[in-house]
Amino acid sequence: MFLPLNYPRLILAIVVAPQAALLLFVVAFLLLGMPVGELEMALMFYVPFAYGVEIVFGLPLFLLFNRQRWTNIFAYFLAGLILGMIVALPLVALLSWSWQQTLLMLLLSSAGAGLSALLFRIVLYGVKRRAAIIGKT
Repeated sequence: MFLPLNYPRLILAIVVAPQAALLLFVVAFLLLGMPVGELEMALMFYVPFAYGVEIVFGLPLFLLFNRQRWTNIFAYFLAGLILGMIVALPLVALLSWSWQQTLLMLLLSSAGAGLSALLFRIVLYGVKRRAAIIGKT
């Protein structure tokens, strides 16, 4: 049995959630001293990738959570962290970066996905909604 959904909030969550990771990447890269031109080029590839990952991996995970009636904010955050790491691992494996760059990208990807999942959950359900207990309505 699925939880009832507020579809306008769901659409808003889908549109807004990847922006949390985008903001994290922009702040991190500017703090690391990346030139603005290179950051703009990186974002041209990042934004479609972030929405693609959300649609391909995030929405099925959300449907699973909704089906199981899991609304716990920490469950969403943890699922986002794990999903970010899983998605980033094949990408950094293909690139020949130093271990410091690889670790930084894995951490940023994981943290960005966690923040995106957290924002998705907050936009959809709000902050104060109590966590559903499995099997209870």
